[in-house]
Amino acid sequence: MFFKKKDIAIKDYDARMVYTPVSGEVIALSEVKDQAFSSGKLGQGVGIIPREGKCHSPVNGTVQMIFPTGHAIGLVDDRGLEWILHIGIDTVNLQGEGFRVHVKEGDKITAGTLLLEFDLKLMRAKGIDTTVIFITTNPGAVFETVSYGMHECAAPFIRLG
Repeated sequence: MFFKKKDIAIKDYDARMVYTPVSGEVIALSEVKDQAFSSGKLGQGVGIIPREGKCHSPVNGTVQMIFPTGHAIGLVDDRGLEWILHIGIDTVNLQGEGFRVHVKEGDKITAGTLLLEFDLKLMRAKGIDTTVIFITTNPGAVFETVSYGMHECAAPFIRLG
């Protein structure tokens, strides 16, 4: 199921932009079916309904935290903003099954670096919502614009103010 690690090169990188971590449909955070996230209490961001099971870094920065089961990764970008990528809803219950992490805490990363792979087929077979939740935990972060709808991985979709 898992393939050789493959990063995506981003041409014309813009530090004011955040790039889609997965290919799929970007939806409003309020549409995510997890109250902890959709309420915005954990931070502002979006949900992404993934088309494939590969998650790339949306920013240049450092891997700050990897949840032991591999379903969530925390990043700090070069501006100092903290980001969380959470794969699926209730995926902690998989106990790491179907996740393959390609980075480690402390790694320097660039937008497009392959962070992890996840088995969409397995998640769907187990009735797990596959929505990728992407938030910043910095209360002062300002999203100037967000582009919703279908996106390929590594496309610019959030402009920071």
